Amino acid sequence: MRSSYELFYAKWMDNQGIGWKYEPQFKLSNGKTFSPDFQLSTNVIIEVKGYWAKVGLEKWTMFCADYPLISKKVLMRDDLVSLGMEI
Repeated sequence: MRSSYELFYAKWMDNQGIGWKYEPQFKLSNGKTFSPDFQLSTNVIIEVKGYWAKVGLEKWTMFCADYPLISKKVLMRDDLVSLGMEI
């Protein structure tokens, strides 16, 4: 995994019995691919962020526009702390 935030959330999901896939790939309308952090067994997409870099936010925005029918959620640092992550 690319960050301690992602690792924490993956372990948290495992402890909750939530099925997930790491970094599924989606084709964007500009021809590039986007790999959100997690796709849950319910098909909800989860993006875990400590902060938004410009490129990451641009890809997320395009992904949301290209796939409006897919449920999505962004988890920021405070969300992970509320789940028990120690910072």
